[in-house]
Amino acid sequence: HVGKVAANIAMWSGAWTLVVFLGNSWYQLVAALVFAFLSVQTGFLAHDIGHGQMSSTRRLNNLLGYFHANLLVGLSFGWWVQKHNRHHGHPNDVDVDPDTMIGVLEFSEEQAQAKRGLARFITAHQASLFLPLLLLEGIHIEAAGTRWLLRTRGRGCRLEFLLIAAHFVF
Repeated sequence: HVGKVAANIAMWSGAWTLVVFLGNSWYQLVAALVFAFLSVQTGFLAHDIGHGQMSSTRRLNNLLGYFHANLLVGLSFGWWVQKHNRHHGHPNDVDVDPDTMIGVLEFSEEQAQAKRGLARFITAHQASLFLPLLLLEGIHIEAAGTRWLLRTRGRGCRLEFLLIAAHFVF
């Protein structure tokens, strides 16, 4: 696991070196593609960290999660872990699983019937709109995590806020 973390940090360092090397040019689009790839890979790594797969201690897993999710991706690790654990506790249960409670998507006939206006239109066409909507999911989860941090103010919230702020400053 140390190798995965080290490789991830090395790739991020290389990507930032590429940004500096390319300077102010259209070639920065290449760096943007590298960062897009790294963000997804880092998200997968944070997922594994959230499942406690990187260390036998909760403290080290949390620190690794804060580093990868909060600093590198801009996502609240604490929010994601509690949401993902609820998902695993009740997978695909439309009444309890938070992953089936996405405002613009519906997972049951009852959810679809309750929609009105634009939300109903999106629901009726969610299969064809899925990929465009997925492009907005990053913004959604960053906002949801930040709202959770503002409400929770639990252990680690200050550190999470600082790391997310640093992410957006960079």
